[in-house]
Amino acid sequence: MNEIFAIDPYAPDDLKDIKAMLERFGLSNGRFIANYPEDWCRMLSEHAQNLQGLDRSRLIRLLDMHKDALISVNHHFKRAKSWIENANEVKEVTRDISRVLAASQNPFGIETLHKFLWEDDLENNSRGAHIPMTTDAYKKAVRPLFQNSTEIHLVDPFFQLRGSSGEMHKGRVSVLREFLIEADSSERCEIFKIHFNRDDESFPKKPDQESRIVNDLNNIFEQIKLDKLSIEYDIQNEMAHGRYIFSIKGGLHFDHGFIPIRDKKNHVHWLTKAELEPLFRRYI
Repeated sequence: MNEIFAIDPYAPDDLKDIKAMLERFGLSNGRFIANYPEDWCRMLSEHAQNLQGLDRSRLIRLLDMHKDALISVNHHFKRAKSWIENANEVKEVTRDISRVLAASQNPFGIETLHKFLWEDDLENNSRGAHIPMTTDAYKKAVRPLFQNSTEIHLVDPFFQLRGSSGEMHKGRVSVLREFLIEADSSERCEIFKIHFNRDDESFPKKPDQESRIVNDLNNIFEQIKLDKLSIEYDIQNEMAHGRYIFSIKGGLHFDHGFIPIRDKKNHVHWLTKAELEPLFRRYI
């Protein structure tokens, strides 16, 4: 889950390869193409000009449609060396890059894009995983979503900032705090919206629940000193049991919600377009 592939921009042999490559990556697939170097798209476009029968305008549309397939990586690219030489060196010194896919003829005997697309990738196992129930694991899971989204929604009928006795729920607050910090540092997110469930038992009057939420969110906001991010909320009646964090670009389902528990696992998976649409209708 969330594997990052370094792919040689000169590896595709035709438009079919380019289209298949872009369709196999992105938020709904749970794996991503390293934007390595930062002008990877330009390099792909230049290579595509040499391919027969390729309509440049169609390539531009494809790249625009699949912008979320690329994810930033902070690795130096030496222009004096070839792409495959750079990628081979980076793969040796970092865990950020899961796999390198090269052109069919490469001097290192590295796995090829063509073989991956048309022989090996019969089933995508990247969409989900059983991850540790820790704030760090949760933050790593949502990072690609935050990098591609301006507005994030958190939906969990059991997510309250305070326990039944009124004390702050330290676990949930710690997860929320890390999510907000991650969103703020993404340089993309502008709004983080939490959809709370109506708590009739603790707050017979809805304004009392709203007042408590506002105070608690303000306290969290002041503690972490966000630069750009705004926090919003609403209170929903009769929320379904699903626990999600999503945007219009994609989303994740957290089977056990957003709570840290030591030595436990949480089943998390990226949502398909069909799974996202009901959430859009209900919450956006």
